[in-house]
Amino acid sequence: MLLKIGNHREVISFNVTQLSDTPIVLGMSWLDRHSPSLAWYQRQLTFGSSYCAQHCIQIGQDEEGQEEGQQLHLGMVQAVPH
Repeated sequence: MLLKIGNHREVISFNVTQLSDTPIVLGMSWLDRHSPSLAWYQRQLTFGSSYCAQHCIQIGQDEEGQEEGQQLHLGMVQAVPH
């Protein structure tokens, strides 16, 4: 499936679950590979890793007033109980 987060694009496989309203869960291997920075208060994710710059970020496809190339507003982030 094609995952689109702002101007971040990649083909990814998902495991289907029934975790209430949680649309997807990104695992540790994905987080390790992409190494995003998360500003919790602003609910903003920044893709600044060299991996993302080479493989995922599509410069010039600014989709919701984001800075071209790297940031995403996370209005859809939900807390996951432990």
